[in-house]
Amino acid sequence: MATSTIPRERDRRPQSKKLQRLNILDGLEEPKLEALQKPEQVEARASETPPVADRPAMTITNVQYIGSYNWLDHPEPTIVVPGSPRVWQDRDLPFQVPPDSGTLCTHEDRSRVPSYPMLPWFRAVETISSHENAAIDWSGVDFVTNRNSLRKLLRWTKEPKLDDFRIDTQLAGENTVILSQWVDRLWMKTDSRYPGYGRNFEHESTSPVTELEHLPTTGGHFRIIKYDLGGLAMVLCFEVDAYVASANSTMSRTSTDGDANLSPSASASVSAPRVPTKDTDPKQYVDVIHAGHQVSQADLVEIKTGKRVKWKETYPQLFLSQTPHLFTASHEQGKFHRIQKLAVDGPEMRGLVDEFQTDFAKLRETLIAIRETLRRHKQHLRLSLVCRKGKLDVFRMRDTSSCLPDAELQRFEIPPL
Repeated sequence: MATSTIPRERDRRPQSKKLQRLNILDGLEEPKLEALQKPEQVEARASETPPVADRPAMTITNVQYIGSYNWLDHPEPTIVVPGSPRVWQDRDLPFQVPPDSGTLCTHEDRSRVPSYPMLPWFRAVETISSHENAAIDWSGVDFVTNRNSLRKLLRWTKEPKLDDFRIDTQLAGENTVILSQWVDRLWMKTDSRYPGYGRNFEHESTSPVTELEHLPTTGGHFRIIKYDLGGLAMVLCFEVDAYVASANSTMSRTSTDGDANLSPSASASVSAPRVPTKDTDPKQYVDVIHAGHQVSQADLVEIKTGKRVKWKETYPQLFLSQTPHLFTASHEQGKFHRIQKLAVDGPEMRGLVDEFQTDFAKLRETLIAIRETLRRHKQHLRLSLVCRKGKLDVFRMRDTSSCLPDAELQRFEIPPL
């Protein structure tokens, strides 16, 4: 689930900022630079030879875990790497959960590091790669993005009517496009008139792993993977709901620097993290605490609650993050009485593979078109893609600040021969 619950009393932001809602054109220069066209040519090619059965499938290959983290509840931006998702508990049915309530954070990275919301990704990847001595060749990456942005672009390629959205972009080096998630508000109040139960169900049906029980982590667990999408090298970050414990679950375990596994008596290291290396000023660094364990991709779980699964939304979500398990839970007024466990490669989803082939091909064409657009407008540091009433327009951003510090952007430069 994409929205994190953060206790209100721990939020130091003024109430007026918490619930402020931005206009979708906030910070953009008008008029628009150009409009992107939907990749209808993909449909035309689909009717040509060779037949569908003989054409290469739009698949994701070479999936590689490269980083993960949880946020620590601390005045300074601090992540726990590799952290861990919560572990699924097979509770006896039925059981009752209270309705979701309180104020929800819609974008935890942005709320904690406003200037560089994607910086935690790079801190996590850097930490894992240095631990495993396996550096990432960022200059060979085509797109750095979150799952949410890809899902929005996918909807745009195939749906005539959809919700408005915005994605901020930047070209890093000569080859890499960075797609940054934009939200119109960082904080949302739950509506007591129409209560949901999904977040409390997720909390009640899972538990924190032993290594993180004593750490004041907040929100969700974020995972960064690298893979090949139809020839495009993608780095993608997404939130993981849970994982199922198995013989393959734990890839490796990490303790706090130089120490044994953290214990309650080690709380001083949590309340006062070590002096961090700062990129610019104290408000823009991200400190790292080493704790938790890496989880196998094969054990990741997406959790859904409701009367029925919306496959047109759910299958792309699972596909783009390569999440293999879907657990769906049915309830009556918060009393959960049935849980169905589905596998992406199971019989329920086999028909969806062919159904979405054209859609994923359109997504690939759209990504290529976006990169070409950014290259045409290289004189503008940052551009924004704004979808209104189904039309996707390109705008220049007034703020010329980079989405990443210079030290991170240098990773995307092709080294001289």
